[in-house]
Amino acid sequence: MIREINQKINAINKKIGVNVTLPKDDRESLKKHTKINGSVAVALLSAGLIFNSKSILVLSALAGIGTYFTHRESKI
Repeated sequence: MIREINQKINAINKKIGVNVTLPKDDRESLKKHTKINGSVAVALLSAGLIFNSKSILVLSALAGIGTYFTHRESKI
């Protein structure tokens, strides 16, 4: 999914004349990002529960969703 989005953005950049190339992540970097995102999600979840903050819990959920998709992308 990330690769498809990068390809579409690069195609749009070519059409409008912008000379920006997005980096291509390999499996190792995606695995590293998965671990970092997971750690952030757990830390936010803990903070949200300790401080009883719904906004921090929402951020935790978003980080968890990002972790899921990054993990899924690293399997492809």
